[in-house]
Amino acid sequence: MLCNSPKSQVTDSKLHLNSERSYSSSQNTLIAQTGNIDSLPTETLGSIFKHVYMKSRVPPYGFWLNVVLDFEIEDKVDVETIWADENLLNPLLFPKPIHAVCRRWKAIAESLPMFWTRIVAFVDSHPTPLSKIESYIKRSRDLPLDVLIMRRPDTYSEVDPDEYKRCRDVIEILLPHLSRCQTISFDVIGSSSLPSISDDFYGKAPVLKKLLLNCRVDDGVIPGGPSRTPRISNEPFFSPELSDLSVDGRNFVHACLELPSWIKSLHESRPSLDIHTFTPFLPKDSQFTLSDFLRCLEGFSSIPELSLSSIEFHCDDSGPPSNLVIQATAIKLKGLGHQLVSSILQYADTMESLCMSHCPMWSLPYGFSANFLMVDQVDHDENLGAFLSCWSGEDLHIANCPGLDDDRLAAIGEMIDVPMRYMDIYGCSGFSSAGLRYMVKMLNKRVAELHRDHYDEREGIALDNLEIQGHDYAMGPEEERWFRKNGARVFSWNGSRDRRIHESFKLSRRHVD
Repeated sequence: MLCNSPKSQVTDSKLHLNSERSYSSSQNTLIAQTGNIDSLPTETLGSIFKHVYMKSRVPPYGFWLNVVLDFEIEDKVDVETIWADENLLNPLLFPKPIHAVCRRWKAIAESLPMFWTRIVAFVDSHPTPLSKIESYIKRSRDLPLDVLIMRRPDTYSEVDPDEYKRCRDVIEILLPHLSRCQTISFDVIGSSSLPSISDDFYGKAPVLKKLLLNCRVDDGVIPGGPSRTPRISNEPFFSPELSDLSVDGRNFVHACLELPSWIKSLHESRPSLDIHTFTPFLPKDSQFTLSDFLRCLEGFSSIPELSLSSIEFHCDDSGPPSNLVIQATAIKLKGLGHQLVSSILQYADTMESLCMSHCPMWSLPYGFSANFLMVDQVDHDENLGAFLSCWSGEDLHIANCPGLDDDRLAAIGEMIDVPMRYMDIYGCSGFSSAGLRYMVKMLNKRVAELHRDHYDEREGIALDNLEIQGHDYAMGPEEERWFRKNGARVFSWNGSRDRRIHESFKLSRRHVD
């Protein structure tokens, strides 16, 4: 009888696979006679293991296709899959359960290179042994690799001077295999613990799709630190298939200065771009100015998502050209200064959604458009109302902004153009029910004027949806009735909702992640 948990898991998977496919009659007879999975031929066990492997794989584009699982080791799989987003701390993370059962299972698992293409290495005070990383690389043969270097979740608040050395040891092992990497992901504390794009990387990375170099602190040290690898090749680094780039600001700045060919390859591959955690400190940092950064962004014919957080740039006197254009579809700004925010909003041309957190708000000398706008955690002294009056779009979300009071709601209500149809407010208790009513009346009045002049198809009510969550005030029945009649076609205050609203209307609202 099978009593080992990993074996039981694989037995269940085999039975499920057997229900989906036809095994040979001799194999079925063998199982029936012995009742022992160990009696199965090696090839059959390998097929079962591959089925378990596919439980940790997902399609890259969000839909599932039937996959033939009984391919030979060297065969190419017609349907592309990637590793699923799983709990990397799970002690039963594939292929550990299979590999730990017995010598035979271990040998079969080690003969299948696709099982070893996900390399997870921890670099906190209990690091993953380097020998384990090397064994995964060896067993994966020449297949593409997904490499994830991180700390355990509860260790990021530690002071860890040894993190840099641990990361460098892992980086030195990985660099010779850069051409095989399709994902390189670092999530560490200090910026110098990350590999240096300009000094550590070289040559073509033909399958690299995700380069995620994330840190929590800008430690003011040159990228790669003092032990970074001297360039041993004259072939510059470039990544023609890159679709997702997240990098600390100093790493990006130094790469822009030293590897123009890599920046050119970025302009061609057009990845989503996330630049974070940078304050100019070193002499070289100031050689790349805000104007240089904006020109770099202009080189992208399109950017699916541009995210900037906790970064600064040296500002020169010349400034960018007035006709500069940044073509980013979705923009996220967090913890930025006045000048960088102003520049991004001024030059953004194809922006469909904008999310801003911990950023200054003021009256802009120009208007900006974004169908979806979310502002989060804006300080009380920021002029949120004046900022929102410069915006043109349909969907507005305001969260955790103590400065959202009646005056700022009035500024929203007094917009000249009123394309806004959806408004969500969460965690803001600085305004009154009367202030919200005044905003609604002003919006409805302006929409009625536009409708009368044939500029707007809406009649009477400006908003399709108005939702208020997390307000301290308990609205009375009469107030709720007024808002349900005049405030919006769908109205909600702290979770209450008009049950008469037809479900098909609720589902018609577009959501932006």
